[in-house]
Amino acid sequence: MNGKLSTIALLTDFGSQDSYVAEMKGVILSINSNVNIIDISHNIEPQNILQASLMLKRSYGFFPSRTIFICVVDPDVGSGRKIILIEAEEYSFVAPDNGLLWLTANELSVNKIISLENYDYFLNPTPSTFEGRDKMAPAGSYLSLGIEPGQFGPIQSGIEKLEIPKTQIEKNLLIGEIIYFDRFGNAITNISMDDLMENEPRNLPLVIFGPDEIGHIVSTFSDAANGSAVAYFGSSGYLEMAIFNGNFRLKYSARPGDRVVVDYAK
Repeated sequence: MNGKLSTIALLTDFGSQDSYVAEMKGVILSINSNVNIIDISHNIEPQNILQASLMLKRSYGFFPSRTIFICVVDPDVGSGRKIILIEAEEYSFVAPDNGLLWLTANELSVNKIISLENYDYFLNPTPSTFEGRDKMAPAGSYLSLGIEPGQFGPIQSGIEKLEIPKTQIEKNLLIGEIIYFDRFGNAITNISMDDLMENEPRNLPLVIFGPDEIGHIVSTFSDAANGSAVAYFGSSGYLEMAIFNGNFRLKYSARPGDRVVVDYAK
């Protein structure tokens, strides 16, 4: 990918209470004051790499060509894990090598994977508790100025994998789990439309959460009565559960990892 890169997109679990995001933006703008910074989200649940990976996967394709994505969900910050730069045909990505980029990289034509090791492009070369600010933000900003990816460090052959938990089939049941919740309290599961269609259902099956029947899968929220539970395939591409004009997470005291069952027999 050649040419000047003028857009940087940020994805973190930093939230909005503290100054972490502002510090990263300050570093970026101090290096390239003309860059356009877009926030994907800073409300990833703390240390939830899978949630960040899925959010990046669903969103990156809506950005203009040559966008640089800086993604910081980094439970092992300051450890021996690497920081990487992935150069693809249309986009570049800077993130810890902890699986966060795995799902997205599998969809792209990757040109190079670089281990970020050149201290000339770091704010602080020593390990720290804030390498998003001290290493990833400056590297991404220098990249936006047209610095060649090879200047940041050596090429590496692959990246850490991160798999979505697999669904299971037991007789007439498709069994999955909640992966994460959006800000409305809707539960996003690991059950895809492909998973659902593997059993070739003749009718829309019933979704069960714990002892409760959520209902048959519908097309949208408005197919349910106000305040009632509803199951549908959302814009994430996965089965979601919600309360129409309510909060599923709070009503059912639901948590990531909780079992979700699709019953083809009902």
